[in-house]
Amino acid sequence: MKKIILTSLFLYVCIFAFANTSAENIQISGKAYFLNEGDSVGLRIYKYGIYSSEKQFSDLQYVRVKNGQFNFSWAAKPYPQFTNIYFKHHQGTTLTYYIVEPGEKLHLQITKDSLIVSGEKSAGFQLQYQLRKIQAKFFSRNRMSDISATRLINRSLMDDSIAAEQNVLIAKYSHLLDERMKNFLLLNTHSMQIGGIYELLSMRIYGNVDSSKYEGLPQLRKYLEARKKLLSCHFELEPYNLFYLQFVLNKYKVDSCLLTKNAFHLKNYLTYVIDHYSGVTREQLLVAAIDEQKDFTSDAVEAIKNALSYVSNLDHQKYIKSILASRVEGATAYNFALTNTAGKPVRLSDFKGHVVVLDFWFTYCGNCVRLKPYLEKIEAKFKGQPVDFVTICLDEKMSMFLNSVKGGQYTSASTINLFTNGRGWDDIVVQKYQLNGCPTLVLIDKDNKIRNVTTDPRLDNGEHLTKLITTYLQ
Repeated sequence: MKKIILTSLFLYVCIFAFANTSAENIQISGKAYFLNEGDSVGLRIYKYGIYSSEKQFSDLQYVRVKNGQFNFSWAAKPYPQFTNIYFKHHQGTTLTYYIVEPGEKLHLQITKDSLIVSGEKSAGFQLQYQLRKIQAKFFSRNRMSDISATRLINRSLMDDSIAAEQNVLIAKYSHLLDERMKNFLLLNTHSMQIGGIYELLSMRIYGNVDSSKYEGLPQLRKYLEARKKLLSCHFELEPYNLFYLQFVLNKYKVDSCLLTKNAFHLKNYLTYVIDHYSGVTREQLLVAAIDEQKDFTSDAVEAIKNALSYVSNLDHQKYIKSILASRVEGATAYNFALTNTAGKPVRLSDFKGHVVVLDFWFTYCGNCVRLKPYLEKIEAKFKGQPVDFVTICLDEKMSMFLNSVKGGQYTSASTINLFTNGRGWDDIVVQKYQLNGCPTLVLIDKDNKIRNVTTDPRLDNGEHLTKLITTYLQ
C-alpha cells in the first residue's frame, strides 16, 4: 500500500561516512533519447537517507533541457547522498535511489537499451546500474505468486545466486572504487541475501494479520536460525541506510510477531528500539518506524510522544510534531479544496455535519483496485444516511483521472471523486493527511475530527470501518 514500494529488494546503496572528505560540488549532466528542448527534469536530493515520506526530508529542484542536455550542480554534504532523477513526462525512466559522492562530475547518456555513465568518479554510479540489471534479470524470470514457506526459501536461493553474480561484478570494478565503497557494496549484496526473506515475511503480518494461521513456521524457524551467524556479521551498517532501517523493523516483525504468533503494535516496537539502540541509529529507527507505520491509535500516539524525547534532529522533531498535530485521533481535519469531475471546487467543509470517509488512490494502484469492492459494500450499507464517501485521486493528469473514474475500477457510482489538479503527491493534502502510500483511508466525524481507520477492510471484510461509521453517526 505504498506509492513507491521502498523495499530492500530493489535498493543497493546506502549512506556511509567517508573519513577526511571535504564538501565538494557534485555535478550531473545528461542526455536522453526521449528528451526535447525545454523539457523539465527533476532532481531530488535526500538529506538523511530515505524515509517513506520522502518529501519531508529532501530537496527537489527542476531544470529545463537546454541544447539537448540537462545540468545539475549543488554543494555536497561530506558524505554520499541518495538522489532521484525524474523525467516528468517519461516517468518510467526515473533513476531511483542512486548514491553520489562528493566530487563526482557525471555525464549520463540514456539510450533505449542502456545507461552510459562517464566523467570523474563515475565508476560507482555505473556499477550501481549494472548491479540493478543483474537483480532485474533474476526477478523478471522468477515472479512470486504467493509467499508460502517453500516459495520463500526458494526465493532465498535465488537471492544467493544474485549475490554471487554481483560479487563477481564488484570484484571487476574494485580497482576503480574507493576501498570503503567496494566494501560497502560487498556488504550490501550479503544484506540482500538475508534481508529479502524478512521483507517478504513481514508482509504476512501487515495490518495485524493473525500469524497463527500461517503454516510452514517450523521450516522457516530452521532456515532463519541457520542464517543468524551471517546476520551478525553483516548488519552493522550506518543508520542513514534505508535497508538497515527497514531490516530492523522487518526482523522485529518476524522474530517478535510472526514466529511468536503475536500481533505487531507500533508502541511495542518503539519501546524495543529505545531499549536496544542509542544515538543517531536509535533516532533514525524511531523516525522511520513512525513515518512508515502511520499508526495513530491512542496507545501509539503516547508512544510517539515518548519517542520524541529521544529525537534531537530539528527536522525530525518538526515532522513528528506535525503528525501529532494533524493526523492523530481527534485532531481537526484539514479543510482541503479540490476539484471534482465537473471541474468545480469542493471543500471538506461542504460536508459539515456528515461523517466523511476519505479514500486516497491513484491510477495503476493495484491495492486500490482490490480495495474497491469492499468499500462498495460498506457504501451500500449506509446509503441514504449522512455519510459521504469521498475519493481523492493523486494522478498528475486530469484525463487519466477522468478515464479511471469512468472505468469504475477505483471508484463506485456513489462516491464523490476529487482530483488534486495535477499536483499529485506534491499537493498539500498529502502533507496534511500524512500520506505515504495508497490506498489510505481516513474517517472524519460530524465534528470534523480525525478518526483513524486502523484495519484495512480487506482484512476483516470491512467490519472495523463499518463499526467506526456506525459509532460516529450516533
